[in-house]
Amino acid sequence: MLGDIPDWQELIRFLPDGLNNNLLTRSAVASTFVASLELAKEGYIELKQNNTYGPIFVRPREM
Repeated sequence: MLGDIPDWQELIRFLPDGLNNNLLTRSAVASTFVASLELAKEGYIELKQNNTYGPIFVRPREM
């Protein structure tokens, strides 16, 4: 589902290219985060956050 991702990657790495204004960036972050929560719920990925308000990391779930 995530392709070849060997280890934890920041969630923002998966945002679309070409986001050139703040509103589009915030919308993309929100929708990517919601989609990642659904993928984690379904068991496809793992999420972690080391600090409050810190970056969110994602990796494929080991099957």
